[in-house]
Amino acid sequence: TAIKAVRPGVRVVGVQTAVMPGIVASLRSGAPVAVEAARTVADGTAVAGPSALTFDLIQRHVDHVITVPEEAIARAIVLLIERSRLVVEGAGTLGVAAVMSGALAAVVPSPGKTALVLSGGNIDVTALGRIVARGLLLEGRQRTLTVAAANVPGELARITRAMAEAGANVIEVRHEIVTPDLPLGVARLTFRLEVTGAEAFEALLDMLEAHGLREGVATDLATPAAAAAAW
Repeated sequence: TAIKAVRPGVRVVGVQTAVMPGIVASLRSGAPVAVEAARTVADGTAVAGPSALTFDLIQRHVDHVITVPEEAIARAIVLLIERSRLVVEGAGTLGVAAVMSGALAAVVPSPGKTALVLSGGNIDVTALGRIVARGLLLEGRQRTLTVAAANVPGELARITRAMAEAGANVIEVRHEIVTPDLPLGVARLTFRLEVTGAEAFEALLDMLEAHGLREGVATDLATPAAAAAAW
């Protein structure tokens, strides 16, 4: 209301999570309505719907109210930590999420100068870790790759050397040797990797193929020795 009083031409856009769009539903209905409760990263805005007073203010002073998916909120939290060194709770990053997801551009194609409100740092540390991990997955910077390899000394070392040459960082590896879908003498290696993005992951796959790995039967890739086993 203060912004509109000073600059009536300013367009005000409200943002909600798509899993609890109480205000959007109310505007469509023309009166306050309640939506079902849902778990959301933006728990600071997790209300079923607006009060009559809030709804009246929104109708008079807000030009658009849009929604963003939970994935966009997670990515916004990661971006603010990484680029701005700011820890902002999910509800406080909704504006950034709207820009990143394209939701803002859908209603304001040429916004010009845009001010995004960042508010609140009330986020649980444990939840923050999960959100950051989710954001990195969505950005393609953490990937999982399964490889069938002969269960012999040196095979794992050869694979990880190739990964290192491609610039991938192995943050976790799981080694399985007794599973019903693998031949005797073949191990399944499940790698959780850090890469810089989709292009880096493709470069990693090219590097592994250059070292003789190819598409696997029960895994993403297989070493020559594993591929030659009796499947």
